[in-house]
Amino acid sequence: MTNKGPFRTTPSTASVVEWSTSSSTYHPRIYATHLSGKQSIPEWDGDDIRLSSRIRRRIERSNLRIASSRSKSFLITLNLVFFLFQTITTVNFIRKSHPSYWPRHALSIVSDALMGTSISGPVKENFCFSNALANQQPHRYLTSGFIHHSIIHILINIIALRNQPSWLSMGLGGPLYLTTYFLSIITGNMAHYWYIKNPFDRTLSMGASGAIGGLYGLMYVQLARMNNGRGTFRVIKGMGLLFLLGALIENVSPVSQTGGFIGGALLGILCAPGYKKSYSLRRKNSVEYDPLSQDYRQEVGYGVLPTKKGWIPLPVVWAAIALLLVAGDNQIRMIPAKILSGLVSPLSLIR
Repeated sequence: MTNKGPFRTTPSTASVVEWSTSSSTYHPRIYATHLSGKQSIPEWDGDDIRLSSRIRRRIERSNLRIASSRSKSFLITLNLVFFLFQTITTVNFIRKSHPSYWPRHALSIVSDALMGTSISGPVKENFCFSNALANQQPHRYLTSGFIHHSIIHILINIIALRNQPSWLSMGLGGPLYLTTYFLSIITGNMAHYWYIKNPFDRTLSMGASGAIGGLYGLMYVQLARMNNGRGTFRVIKGMGLLFLLGALIENVSPVSQTGGFIGGALLGILCAPGYKKSYSLRRKNSVEYDPLSQDYRQEVGYGVLPTKKGWIPLPVVWAAIALLLVAGDNQIRMIPAKILSGLVSPLSLIR
């Protein structure tokens, strides 16, 4: 039944409060159709109609978009730079090892380096992961996430990274987003090591799919906390596609993808924010400032705000990593020096 007063509700969604042309009073719009899962939320610009609040909201959301794009762009750029460096050093290594092939077969050499059909170059040999190599060179637990078998491999990972929702970095923040990415590479390789159970196995593993799996793990935990069932299905779909594409590419370990997912989920449980209902956002005539971006609000739902921090503050995780690097054994302390040596001196880490 439709209300004939200054505020009217539609018959299909009795809890939707709209503007009435006969009244100058403003009530928050409650998107019951979105919360019931019938349709997506329309464009959302918060509850406050004051011009100053709207300007503030747009400025802060613009800053969030910039921060989000910076985090994701940084990761994409870092992977592309590593792959370019990997390709150049591979071509240069073949040219010096087989001078008679250059320049007559230069095009074929470059093509093979891009497609991963040539011999492994210095960067791949210095930084890829295998149980036998990682036993003596633990830096490979991290650096293998930036080495890719071919241009197809890196393009698939970049597309997967770009297709993840922007609220994952914009809403949760760049520090948590980047920390999840890097730590998920490590947990993915740890899972691969434990699954193989052979410390002398030399099967190579590389690529950022473990890190992408970790971001999916973080996303899954947050959507579960929001009670967003449709969102969790998208995570399952994304992980399934990641497994499928990984099976078609050489040197990609599905165990690493699973380990990355678990690592990202654990970090989300410990460090990511929870969610609570906001009375000030839900009450009538609310002038509460809504800080969330539109896509984040779509996932969270109406009248809910994230908490400021998780169970364990993220700086505590960084401090623990720094302490491990300082107080660990000699191999752990030498990780930064090994990475630098591998970048500067080709094949210096091969044993």
